[in-house]
Amino acid sequence: MASFVRWQLKDVALWKPFSAKLAAGTRLLSKLPDGLGDPFPMPFNAEVTIPFALAEAGPVRLTVYNLMGQQVRVLADSWVAAGAHRVRWDGRTDAGADAASGVYWAVLQAGGAVQTAKLVLIR
Repeated sequence: MASFVRWQLKDVALWKPFSAKLAAGTRLLSKLPDGLGDPFPMPFNAEVTIPFALAEAGPVRLTVYNLMGQQVRVLADSWVAAGAHRVRWDGRTDAGADAASGVYWAVLQAGGAVQTAKLVLIR
């Protein structure tokens, strides 16, 4: 008789939780050890926290862009140790002005890869 493993998907745009059965011995791919996590809170008003993790130390650039692709704010541009990190964005531009309400992209460049996360600012 076959045995099954039960697992639940997260961060899927469904109206209710989704589950499936896998045959025993099926290998599951885990989340990559490095990259962007889910920004929180979302949407945000005063401040958003952007988590990311690195498998190994290296140069990191974390930048916020608007939907027109214009740079809004550089949040990190330095050598960062391996491990989990969090960067906060206060909703201000590089010039110190309040960014307008809208959708922005957090772009992480690290380890030769680029990852993005959507940010929604509500004033």
